[in-house]
Amino acid sequence: MATLVLSLSSRRACDPSVTGGKGAGLARLTRSGFPVPPGFVITTAAFREPLRYGLIFTKLEGPAVPTPDPRDVRSALVGAGPANGLNLEAARRLCLDWPIPSRLWRAILRARRRLGPGPVAVRSSLVGEDAAASSFAGQLDTVLGVEGDVTLLEAVKKVLASAFNERLWTYLGQRTPGIDRHLSLAIVVQPMVRAVVSGVAFSADPVSGQNDVIIEAVAGLGEDLVRGRVSPDRYRIDSRGALTASPPAGAAAPLLGEADVRALAGIVRDIAARAGLPQDVEWSRDADGFRVLQARPIASLAGLRLYSRKLVSDMAPGLVRPLVWSTKYRSMVKNVLAPTFKALLKDPDLDYTRLIVRYYSRV
Repeated sequence: MATLVLSLSSRRACDPSVTGGKGAGLARLTRSGFPVPPGFVITTAAFREPLRYGLIFTKLEGPAVPTPDPRDVRSALVGAGPANGLNLEAARRLCLDWPIPSRLWRAILRARRRLGPGPVAVRSSLVGEDAAASSFAGQLDTVLGVEGDVTLLEAVKKVLASAFNERLWTYLGQRTPGIDRHLSLAIVVQPMVRAVVSGVAFSADPVSGQNDVIIEAVAGLGEDLVRGRVSPDRYRIDSRGALTASPPAGAAAPLLGEADVRALAGIVRDIAARAGLPQDVEWSRDADGFRVLQARPIASLAGLRLYSRKLVSDMAPGLVRPLVWSTKYRSMVKNVLAPTFKALLKDPDLDYTRLIVRYYSRV
């Protein structure tokens, strides 16, 4: 029998086909020891058994059905494709009116009670989201500050229904052809962080790919920042760990001190190192420290060539002037490194000029 609810600390929760992109990412971070708030995931299995649970996320095609009977799952979802807004609305109404089966709502409420008192956040976790080349941030609903059993179950249905909004289906058709024909959704539930400061952080510059940590911070919850409603404090830590940008002197007191900026940058770099890809991290800080709310690949850097100084940082520390680059380092590569690589790779035609580059005045 399929599992309906999984703790974020569960190994099975690391499977994105079971818990979606966001849920699987949080589960991996949790199991790796990063400061993720505890929580649980309502798995894709809860919504994949149409006859048992009254809802399906599979191939949505066929003739238009403008007024489906909510009791007839097949007729309600046939034709709920992106080209027919009326059928998308019909499927959305079905989600909102769906009587959650007792086996599922009991599992949800049991998991909720294990989190202890206080409000929770209910967020979507779509299978296929947070891939390296695409991001679904902001395309589905999030419900914050949820308290009470009935309100929680209604929030679950609201997030589920948001999978049938026209904005999402248009986006899917443009960015990820095919995923809209096989939608599968999970839902993440976590306690609300009593955030003093929140924001986003990038383990690399999302524009240039430069190996600097970029941190943006706002007071309180970070929803306004994610939706572009406020201007954040902005900080930059370069690859050597130096703070090279912060709110200008004379501005309001910065939200993060230098020690906090360095601590957060360390967490973000560790997440990126474990993932093997530059990461976009949502974070909050409460009275006990930083909390990681989400981490995903930086979509803007997908396919971009990124440069590492790991192999040459000792040989060529600091900034390198053009004359030193052309006379010293290029000759070093030609006369020392190129023969070594040619011998190792058994490639006599190796182009030694491609072994190193000068990027932002660094080798």
